[in-house]
Amino acid sequence: MDALDVIVHPEQIEAWFQPIVGAAPFKVEGYEIQSHFRGEPLKPFFQEDDVPIEYQLEVMSHVIRHAFQKVPTDAHSFVLVRCRPAWLFENGGEDF
Repeated sequence: MDALDVIVHPEQIEAWFQPIVGAAPFKVEGYEIQSHFRGEPLKPFFQEDDVPIEYQLEVMSHVIRHAFQKVPTDAHSFVLVRCRPAWLFENGGEDF
């Protein structure tokens, strides 16, 4: 996956929700946001050290905005957003 292709085509980035099921009640307790580009997971894009942090933050910002527009609104659910530690050190974590 080409990092520049992902940046140029943000309309093809999607946020998917992976349910997090509680062990005792066996019900959905929350959701993990997962990002995809043209149906492929963006996990390699975010883990690749050759992709500039600015690109990663821009794409993650798009994913989060997209996700919160369609997040399931269960009364007791939570949303898990994974991030790289380096993102929190960039601009004091303000971008993330």
